[in-house]
Amino acid sequence: MNHEDTLCCRRFAGESTTPIYLEENWNLVSYLPEAAMPIEDALASIWSYIVVVLGYDGGGLTYDPAHPELSDLET
Repeated sequence: MNHEDTLCCRRFAGESTTPIYLEENWNLVSYLPEAAMPIEDALASIWSYIVVVLGYDGGGLTYDPAHPELSDLET
């Protein structure tokens, strides 16, 4: 960033049916449910908007819907 700004962070646990509302352009969305789920199920409500999914489990993980065979994020 080129100047100061305010970052607002919110966290709450939610059901897998909790809607995830997106803004136009780029979004950073945390995973809400407590239990791990397959990527397609966990992000079903925003699936048509996904370009890439990033995760972390001791190191960076990715899921690319265009190339799931090359992805290392599975749940």
